[in-house]
Amino acid sequence: MKQVTLTKYRAFDGRDFDSADECRAHERANSSGALVGLTLEQVEAAIVRTDASLADAIEEVAKRITRARLDAGERRRRPRGQAAADGATPEIVDAVSGEITKGPDELIDGVPANV
Repeated sequence: MKQVTLTKYRAFDGRDFDSADECRAHERANSSGALVGLTLEQVEAAIVRTDASLADAIEEVAKRITRARLDAGERRRRPRGQAAADGATPEIVDAVSGEITKGPDELIDGVPANV
């Protein structure tokens, strides 16, 4: 008699796979299915990473939502810093002279600041 031990990988939806890569690919493609009917306790477990697979599914769905919103033009990336907050043109500092200008059309030593 010969004893054989097989390793199978089970996805969140109960499907079995022969390799971890196949299982991960399936879960990534179907990650939104893992979010159906979640309880508050399950969400908390994902937040504190005691349920890492659920946390990964939530992160994957969030990435897909963000990508879809960016592609649809609903959401735009904004510049960072104080200039972005008040809508002002950012200051440009000449690395050699230390002279400060307020916009790309102004000149630093006779040269456009945006060059």
